[in-house]
Amino acid sequence: MFYFIYQNIRPNVSFRTVILIFLSFYCASCNGTKKFQQARTIDSIEAYEKFIQEKPKSTFVTEANNRLSVLNEQKLWNEIKNSSKIQDFESYIKNYPEGDFISQATAKIEQIELDRDWSVATTLNSTRSYTEFIQKHPLSTQAKTAKEKIDELNLEKAWLETTKNHTAQSYEAFRRMYPNSKFEDEISKALNELNIVTPAWKKAEKLNSIKGYEDFVGKHPESPQAKIASKRISSLKEKEWENAKSSRSISSVQKYLNQNPNTPYREEAEKLIIDIEVDNIFKSDHGKMPPLEKVKGTETIYRNEVTINNNTDYTLTVRYSGKESHKVVMKPGRASSVSLPNGSYRIAASVNSSSVRSFAGSVSLEGANYESTYYIITERY
Repeated sequence: MFYFIYQNIRPNVSFRTVILIFLSFYCASCNGTKKFQQARTIDSIEAYEKFIQEKPKSTFVTEANNRLSVLNEQKLWNEIKNSSKIQDFESYIKNYPEGDFISQATAKIEQIELDRDWSVATTLNSTRSYTEFIQKHPLSTQAKTAKEKIDELNLEKAWLETTKNHTAQSYEAFRRMYPNSKFEDEISKALNELNIVTPAWKKAEKLNSIKGYEDFVGKHPESPQAKIASKRISSLKEKEWENAKSSRSISSVQKYLNQNPNTPYREEAEKLIIDIEVDNIFKSDHGKMPPLEKVKGTETIYRNEVTINNNTDYTLTVRYSGKESHKVVMKPGRASSVSLPNGSYRIAASVNSSSVRSFAGSVSLEGANYESTYYIITERY
């Protein structure tokens, strides 16, 4: 509804002129309202900017500018809300100190600083870096983890120092300071080594004997020194065997076999005993061994079968020393046989009576079956 008051109208202004002025004002007002309504319906930055540009003197310009500010703020926030740059949110706060997203922007800055500081702390992975993180972010969820990391680093540092010292006292002190730590098994092993294994090893080294080292390995098979002990056992046994072998003494070789029943040199040692026994008979007073009788039609290629008949009243022992060495022991009236490869042999025979002279001789076996009979002839002088 419009009210017109015609007051103080100059006489020379006609009524028609007043009507035209009013209509012009009325149309201008209607046009501004319509444009603003169009902008508000579109509700975009472009629509409001266009309205303000076209109707800068409209009564709706202030409202348009207010809405434009809100839309620009929303646009900026949508552009930066997923940003990882602190300066983007600081710029927003600077431009919109009373903005709708101030709390979110502040929270984003705090989160970015938190993530950055935590990344630095974990990268450096030091008690100092974690301590500084806790000081900056004492209420963060990572603060608890940082404290755990500090405790873990202190534990590792203390353990490193303990292993460096490597004494029973240092391990016991560590256990008191960090009871039930993840190093408990290592502590037990270290104390066992220092208090039990090491003294036992020193004792074994002092004895420096096969038995001493074997006892150590038997009690501490998993210890680091067990391998060393095994090597020394092998070395001592090797030396012991070389000494027994070089002695050319039956008693020394037999003693070696008795002390080392599982020696890898058993076969060689048993052959050596036979060889020495043959040597001793050859060196002593002995009768001449008669030649072996070859059994006709029994030619072979590589081995020889020798049949031995004991026609004495004593236990007979016949020894063959050569490529292979064998000893055959027979009771009176018994027969036995031995298989030998081709080659030259020294043969020595004796009975269990000191009054009967031994016999010895040499023979070449060339691939056949042989037979020998032993009997005793009594000669009177």
